[in-house]
Formats: sequence, C-alpha cells, structure tokens
Amino acid sequence: RGGGTAAVGAAGASGDARLSFPKAVAVDTTTDTVFVADTDHSRVVVFSLLDGTFVRAFQVPSKPVGIAVDCYGRVLVAGARLYCCDQRGEQLAAIDHVTVEPAAVAVDSTSQHLAVVTLDGFGFEESHILIT
Repeated sequence: RGGGTAAVGAAGASGDARLSFPKAVAVDTTTDTVFVADTDHSRVVVFSLLDGTFVRAFQVPSKPVGIAVDCYGRVLVAGARLYCCDQRGEQLAAIDHVTVEPAAVAVDSTSQHLAVVTLDGFGFEESHILIT
C-alpha cells in the first residue's frame, strides 16, 4: 500500500517460501495478502502484501495454473478442475459445473460472474458462470 515492491519466492528464498514455476497471482486487498499458484509444488503460497513475507501455503489436488480471490475472500484455483476454498485452503471443493480443464480464472468485483478460460486444443473458450 505504500508503493514499494518486494520479491517473493525468489532464488534466495528457502523452505516453504520457495516457488517452483509460479503461473498466476491474485491479490486480496482486504486481508493484505498475495496468493501465488505454485505450479510445480501443486500448492498455493500466500505472502503478505505489505512486506512480501511468507504467510502460509496449502496443497491443492492438481498443479494450479490460475488463481483468483472473490469479494467474499474465497480462493478460486484453476488446475485439472476448478476448485474453491477459503483463504487457509480449507473447505476445498470442486466446482462441478466447470467440466473442462481451466487454463485461467477471474471473478468480477461483486463475485457475480466468473470467467473461466479453457484451452481445448483449438483455441480459447470463455464461459461466464454465476457463483452462489
């Protein structure tokens, strides 16, 4: 919030803070946290938005390639399926009406619409789904 930058998961990082092939990032300004899809470790890593320090990490069922945070603080993770969980990685559940493998995910500021981009081998396809 102060206008600075912080390197997270960099080459000098160790332990849980070390990232391997991060593919996506989402920011939650209400909790001052940054969520990183740590693809090779099949997890989401959470850092402080204020100073870049490691906060926590949680495993997801498949290699994450996209991530978003909605206005209720739910974390949406795109991997082999689209998953939704709380900010601690608990209550993880697949969103069953997304039946194709997602490549990216985004949600609007009111959490009314979810955009899922899939790679079907021929190009990208976008669908909008109501989140309840």
